[in-house]
Amino acid sequence: MTEWIDGARVALAFAGLSFAAYTDWKTREVPDGLWYALALCAIALFALDLSLRFGGDAWVLAVPVGLIFVVAVTGGEIVTVVPGDDPLPEGYEFSAAERARIRLDIALSAALIAAAVAVFVGAGGLDLGLRTSLLEGPQAQAYSVSLMFGLALLMFFTSLIAGGADAKGLMALALLFPVAPALPGLPLVHASALSVVLVPFSLAAFFNGAIILVAARLPVSPVVSWRRGELRFPDALFGVPKPVAMVNLEREWVLGVVEGGQWRPKRMPTHGSHSDEKQKEALDFLKARGDRTVFVSPKLPFMVYLLAGFVAVLVVSCPLYFVGA
Repeated sequence: MTEWIDGARVALAFAGLSFAAYTDWKTREVPDGLWYALALCAIALFALDLSLRFGGDAWVLAVPVGLIFVVAVTGGEIVTVVPGDDPLPEGYEFSAAERARIRLDIALSAALIAAAVAVFVGAGGLDLGLRTSLLEGPQAQAYSVSLMFGLALLMFFTSLIAGGADAKGLMALALLFPVAPALPGLPLVHASALSVVLVPFSLAAFFNGAIILVAARLPVSPVVSWRRGELRFPDALFGVPKPVAMVNLEREWVLGVVEGGQWRPKRMPTHGSHSDEKQKEALDFLKARGDRTVFVSPKLPFMVYLLAGFVAVLVVSCPLYFVGA
């Protein structure tokens, strides 16, 4: 009865990720409107799927998931505090109007989270329809999606995800796929039913994408470093040497940061070093010091790899499904 919903979800995800991959490749940016559009479709499909699959009032559980998504995807900044995409300079002082918008954001975010929690709590007294196992019921699906939103934010703030678009893409996938889609004859490699339930489909797609990225880049960086005469480990595993004067900050990360007037190498860009301001400061410092080369890492369009990871988990499978099997 719900097979067409899985088909619609796959079609939406493939179309959305393909567009995101194209824009990420061309401009290294993905418009936020894409994720909002996918989210609206995903919430509608989630509510419909819960209603058709379980019956009763199960569809209600799509409401708190949507509320939490709004807070997560905006990072709590539902109302724009300071217009523009440029990072704020150090020591920036908010105006009275901006402080008022910050308070409004906090109030709105708190209200949405409180409303979501209230619905989750109240759902216990509703008729949620068909009885299933604890891990497969409508509440488990809603909780799983909500936890994936939190995991995406955590990965972003700990620099496991470098870009905001990557985190939003992971959230959108989580919302589109509360459970793994059931497609005839796919995937080619079947994991246990328990593994597929325990590992969110969106996380499996992201993991596949990360593996493909590493597999594509890891052999390349040492070879390029060797050919440029600076095969230095472990730096050559994470980046390649490039003349300081030729670094393009729109396409590359400088693998280092200036702290206390001193140069601190980094193995990968972190949220303490990858802002435009910090990157420019690092490059200017190296130029002023007279350095000839610096290790850089290309700003890879991760949406391309996420699309590949999504297709891979649909068609083949994901290694995460077989951990501990």
